[in-house]
Amino acid sequence: MITWKHIDNQQIEITYKLSYRRDYNNAHECELYHLFNTEVTFGGGGKLACFKGCQNDSLADMSYYCTQFSVEDNWTYGQRAVNVTLPTTPDNIYQFQYSSAAWISLIGGGSVWSLLSTVNLSKRQDTGRINSSPSSSLPPFIQIKQGCFYSLIIPVEDADNDIIRCRWAIGDDECGDICNSLVNADLNKGTCVISYNATGELGLYAVALQIEDFAMEQSDNPLSSVPLQFLVDVIQTVSNQSCEMKPILENINTIVVIPVNTTYHETIIAKGDGISEIIILTSKEVSKSKLLRYGTSNDRWYVNVTWTPTERDTGSHRICFTAVDSISQASEKKCITVYVTNSTDLCSENVDKFNTTWSITPEKTLTTVACTGEYTGNASRYCSSEGKWEEPTYTNCISKSIQHLRTLTAKLLSGDSADILVSTILEELENITKENNGLRSGDLLTSSYVLNDIAKYVAEHKDTRTFDQLQIFGSLCDNLLDDSNHQSWEELNNEGSGGVTSLVNAVTEYNDAFNDVIDGKFSIIVEKENVVIEVGKASSDEITVPDRSKISDSWITDSATEIKLKTNRCSGLTGYSSAFYRNISRLFPEYLLLNGKLQSFNGSYDVNSIIADFTIHGRSCSNFSLIIKFDHILGDYSRPFCGFWDFSAPNTVNGAWSSFGSRVVDATDSYTICEYNHTTNFAILMSPGKTPLSHQLPLSMISAIGCGVSILFLVITVVVHFVLWDYVANDRTKTLMNLCVALIISYVIFLAGITRTENKVVCSVIAVALHYMFLTDFALMLAEGIHIVRMVVIIFPTRSIVYKLIPACWIVPAGIVGISATSTKLKGYGNQQFCWLTLESNLIWAFIGPALLVIMINFIIIILTVHKMMTTRGLAAKSLKEKSKIGLKSICVILPLFGVTWVLGAFSVNDDLVIFQYLFAIFNSLQVKQGYRKYQKRRNANRMNSKLSTDSSNYLLLLDLQHCINSTNLCGENVDNFNTTWRLTEPNTLVVLPCTGEYTGNTSRYCSSDGKWVEPSYIHCISKSIQQLKEQTAQLLSGESDYNLTIILKDLENITHDNDELRSGDLLTSSDVLNDIAKYVTVQSDKLEVDQLEIFGSLCDNLLDERNHRQWKELNDEGSGGVTPLVNAVTEYNNAFNEVIDSNYSLVVAKKNVVMQVGKASVDEITVPDRQKTSNSWIAESATEIKLKKNICNGLTGYSSTFYRNISSFFPEYLILNGEIKSFNGSYDVNSIVADFTIHGTPCSNYSLIIKFEHLLGKYTKPFCGHWNFSTPNTVNGAWSSYGSQVVDASDSYTICEYNHTTNFAILMSPGKTPSSHHDPLSYISAIGCGVSILFLVITILIHFVLWRYLGNDRTKTLMNLCVALILSYILFLAGITRTENKIVCTAIAVALHYIFLTDFALMLAEGIQIVRMVVIVFPTKSIVHKLIPACWIVPACIVGISAGVTKLKGYSNDQFCWLTLESNLIWAFIGPALLVIVINFVIITITVYKMMTSRGLAAKTLKVKSKIGLKSICVILPLFGVTWVLGAFSVNDDLVIFQYLFAIFNSLQGLFICVFHCFLNKQVRQGYQQYQRRRQANRMDSKHSTDFSNLDRPKSRLSINDNSRAQAK
Repeated sequence: MITWKHIDNQQIEITYKLSYRRDYNNAHECELYHLFNTEVTFGGGGKLACFKGCQNDSLADMSYYCTQFSVEDNWTYGQRAVNVTLPTTPDNIYQFQYSSAAWISLIGGGSVWSLLSTVNLSKRQDTGRINSSPSSSLPPFIQIKQGCFYSLIIPVEDADNDIIRCRWAIGDDECGDICNSLVNADLNKGTCVISYNATGELGLYAVALQIEDFAMEQSDNPLSSVPLQFLVDVIQTVSNQSCEMKPILENINTIVVIPVNTTYHETIIAKGDGISEIIILTSKEVSKSKLLRYGTSNDRWYVNVTWTPTERDTGSHRICFTAVDSISQASEKKCITVYVTNSTDLCSENVDKFNTTWSITPEKTLTTVACTGEYTGNASRYCSSEGKWEEPTYTNCISKSIQHLRTLTAKLLSGDSADILVSTILEELENITKENNGLRSGDLLTSSYVLNDIAKYVAEHKDTRTFDQLQIFGSLCDNLLDDSNHQSWEELNNEGSGGVTSLVNAVTEYNDAFNDVIDGKFSIIVEKENVVIEVGKASSDEITVPDRSKISDSWITDSATEIKLKTNRCSGLTGYSSAFYRNISRLFPEYLLLNGKLQSFNGSYDVNSIIADFTIHGRSCSNFSLIIKFDHILGDYSRPFCGFWDFSAPNTVNGAWSSFGSRVVDATDSYTICEYNHTTNFAILMSPGKTPLSHQLPLSMISAIGCGVSILFLVITVVVHFVLWDYVANDRTKTLMNLCVALIISYVIFLAGITRTENKVVCSVIAVALHYMFLTDFALMLAEGIHIVRMVVIIFPTRSIVYKLIPACWIVPAGIVGISATSTKLKGYGNQQFCWLTLESNLIWAFIGPALLVIMINFIIIILTVHKMMTTRGLAAKSLKEKSKIGLKSICVILPLFGVTWVLGAFSVNDDLVIFQYLFAIFNSLQVKQGYRKYQKRRNANRMNSKLSTDSSNYLLLLDLQHCINSTNLCGENVDNFNTTWRLTEPNTLVVLPCTGEYTGNTSRYCSSDGKWVEPSYIHCISKSIQQLKEQTAQLLSGESDYNLTIILKDLENITHDNDELRSGDLLTSSDVLNDIAKYVTVQSDKLEVDQLEIFGSLCDNLLDERNHRQWKELNDEGSGGVTPLVNAVTEYNNAFNEVIDSNYSLVVAKKNVVMQVGKASVDEITVPDRQKTSNSWIAESATEIKLKKNICNGLTGYSSTFYRNISSFFPEYLILNGEIKSFNGSYDVNSIVADFTIHGTPCSNYSLIIKFEHLLGKYTKPFCGHWNFSTPNTVNGAWSSYGSQVVDASDSYTICEYNHTTNFAILMSPGKTPSSHHDPLSYISAIGCGVSILFLVITILIHFVLWRYLGNDRTKTLMNLCVALILSYILFLAGITRTENKIVCTAIAVALHYIFLTDFALMLAEGIQIVRMVVIVFPTKSIVHKLIPACWIVPACIVGISAGVTKLKGYSNDQFCWLTLESNLIWAFIGPALLVIVINFVIITITVYKMMTSRGLAAKTLKVKSKIGLKSICVILPLFGVTWVLGAFSVNDDLVIFQYLFAIFNSLQGLFICVFHCFLNKQVRQGYQQYQRRRQANRMDSKHSTDFSNLDRPKSRLSINDNSRAQAK
């Protein structure tokens, strides 16, 4: 064969492959050490000549290096590549030829050979690149049996993925003397398959082909042509052999992807009598092992193949294999395509739900494989740019049985087979699809085609319709629409194949045709799980379907959906047919005809009802209307409109939705009634969809930040006014305070209750409360506007109206809500999505109406205010620019009074227009920013006339908070420990994915209602290797096979050794394997060997390794019995193994996680474990031991025992108490290692079993003795029981139990950790406490900020830093401590918490240092705060940096919390510095109190006075101790309730104490406040003559000096 590929410009690489007789002239004797050795070449003879387009006749000599050889068949195979630079020619077409005359003796051919290869170096029009030739890896020598028929598959490939065809070589230039020498052979040019019946004489035949590539199927001109010539050896058939008895290569991967410099391994297994060799056909340096027997089989042999590609091997390579037996018969060749890639983004090997194996594939690659099982066609799957598999496509995979039925219906339509019965086809298809969970999308599409063919046929052949057909037809449709096929229907929809529309069309046409069967006034109903069909005739003016009297037990009875044909005027009986589909709403293409244009739903619409089909059959009908009531599927949709599926919609595969000829008659939250003027096709309610997923996350983030900031500033506004009430108290301030309180209440109710839709009554109450509070907010906004207009018009109003205005603002909304609630009887308050006023009921206008009225009045007020301001003398002389600036500023101050965001929020609750939601979120943020700016302005104002202006700015904090809750909490994209990628998912959704890698089955994961991923379930993911061992043990038990037991144990031990990839399904299946083995050896004890116990123990040790603990816990949580199947297997196996021991000794297997002892003894007391034999084991450090006492047995007593180190928490938490099975429910825990002891031998009596259990944890009490009872009824694999046991002795560290049985293992159980009943109160206390702390810390900062002029000193600076650090600690702790979903994020949070907590303690120490300086030095002259405070922020960073660097972040976070773990001892990097600060501060407070008590001022005081002063001093300094943080740090990883309650309570008191003792009771703060008041009073006196409108933030309108003079003169 001669192939080529383009290198650069006019340079190409020509590769030729040759084969010679190995003994030919002694010049071709290739040996193993010659393989792929390019330095050793063999003389091929002759030259590669230029036939066309070259200047030189000779291009290369035909020497080659050896790549394969066969001593038995006497041939050598090799190749060589040469680079050739070609001259430029007009057509860039070149031909190379190799010819000579030395063919081996042939039948039907001469000695002359000739091979001709054609090259075209012109750039291709379709790709813009120069073409590369096709190639083949067919072996040079093929043996076939005489008298047998063969299909020789020519393996071809093309680097450009072109269309490849094969043809016979013709003419002397292409084939010399061997043209058409294989007589009677037939070549399929498209598939490159030679069909040959070897009936000719024995001997060698030469075959000459040309392989050509084409750009397109329609092309006739090849891009290139390369020769392929090989020999066929027809041999004699042995008498006892059939044509089928030739070697068979077992299945191998067809496509493999490996990275550069990674070793590729493959085991090639051949099956057949006398396999002599497995041959590799490749140009690559592939290594092959010796031929070895596979297992114990005599007819299966294998070789191991390895290859390590380098950088130069990047690309696609084909490696082929063929097996040869002792009589030189060759198997069919099988090939592997190996992709060598530099990319790290590879799609890993994956087995999908149809058991199709998808090999490792590079990114951005579409892989196509043959459909598995009894299927024709190919399946395809795309590996995305991130190296992640997309869902496979099975549209072209069709069951052979269904394809056969499709052929029959095609014959029916064409009239070729009139004898085929329609009922027979329907019955066969119904049987095929019944309870078949393996239907591919191609099956569903082809089945739909079958039904469409039948519908067309029966429409024209009335005699083929029978009554029973409709029942079969309905069952068949029900099978196809089963939930198990939904994924395949969705695939058809996504692939653009019309989804379920083909099936629906078939049902409509078939029912239409079937109506002719009915000749009287009656109806036939077919009720199925997924579809209800009704066909009938009636003479009444009104027809209603479904007929509820005939379908009382169907799913349709639970739906309000029904169809009525009204005012029907038809002559004679009216035939009708209807179909109701339960679950296909989402399986239609999402296209809609709007205004004559085809549009995609694009997230704006959804089908929100079941699909209903209704058609009239009969003579002319006129003046009818079709009324359809649709029951809504989901409740969070609005704006319904009526649609039907228009199959004739242009530019579509099978139609689109349309609303032509329909209208909405009525609509509520739960249903919509539509009227249609046609009945052609089925109709459906469509409604706007929810907010698209892409918007939910940004909206929720914007809204959450906005709502949080809003609440904070409202609290600040109230606190500041409360502190400064003496100064700021006036009518508008009182109104402002009422407004702030109303807004806070609105926020609280909204945040807490807007989505509480579970209880209808509670939801209605919340909606009423929100209606009232929102109206009150607007009423108070109107009150603000009234105050402004009074100041503008009256200027100096002397009469206050606030005492009438404010009560009215709270009373009038109550009247409106009361009238609304009474008149509607609360209908319209709350729906299935929100506890708010519904749009459908029009009750929303009871809020929108008053709100718009307030907006309109306030709009008039601002126009009047701006006009008055602009016409004052103070602004009359200003320039236009200055006027515009002042006017715009004034408008911005008052504009939030309009309440625009509240209107947006109210509408967006029930409307999914994204623009409303973004506007609301953005305006929220703008209001906060502007409010804060105005608040800052108010603080810094010194004039009396600015007071009213700053008042008006505070309520700019009004924020609409609708979208704080109106966002679904999504589970974010996450990659778990097994590298399975879980995509962005809606809450309350179970996601199922195929298991990755060498695994079968599916994995699942649940996205909880609060948008957090639950741990994934891998219980159905099983390694193929372990699954194979399970099949072997099953065959052992059934007697089908006689596998070697030791080999199975060794294989499983090797698989599980140091394996970080074991899934829970692996552990469960491995346990099943061990149980099978235990059962097998119990019956077949001769299969036991002494060394098996060691292997068995190692295997159990592997399974119980700590790396598998998460998987055991998953099995326990999933209700699969946890570790009990494994424990049961160990018990049964040890019991059986005791038979191996025939004398007084014992065998001990001591492993890291398990210690086994099996033996026999004749003494009265047996003690295990044997301390001498287990001295180096972990069990030697445990006090746990078992004693069998008062043993009365005949002869030797056999026994077995097992001690498990770490499985206590992996048993199901169920306990038999008083004959009832009860859950632990947090009240109990297994608090010892698990110990198993069993007696084997002749009957024993009067014994007692004494077990001493060492406690694992020291915080448990009330022990009792238990054992695992595998036979407990109504359990998966048993429960704990205390039957036949008693406590003999107990202490803090151990418990001694006595048992009267040894059937199963025993264990100490004791009261467990914190009961779950404490969780809620603890969380409530913590949340409230943290909120209180943050509030009082903010107040502390604000007070010091306002009075900084009077309080600024070193200690105040330190205190402010401490307050800021504590606030950051609280926020980070509350927001991040449980964010364990993402390991990286959780680790970052743990590092941040470590740093900020250490900073807290550092600043507490700084406070202590400053206190001791004041006490010792009294009047320190040099400040150290400028060094101290930076050190408090830098030193903790160094500690954290060193800790993180040394541990490489190990120990930061665990599965439960994002904090430092106890297990890693990293917690001491926090506890150490914290304890040091506490000790130092304790010394400081001792010195401080001592110095104070011994001072002259207190020396003469009474003890009572001294005690009072000392206690007060201690209370002032006590928060500096940081005790609450230590409690909190320990309580995260400790379950002692007292620590958690103390932490929660003291946490809330820390911020409170700082505020109380450093603000409210601080003498300096009180003095500073008094000075602040005096300064403000002085400023007030200075500005008392001001007459400007300060509340509008405009320039002051003052009288000039001349005006004053004139006034005084008068």
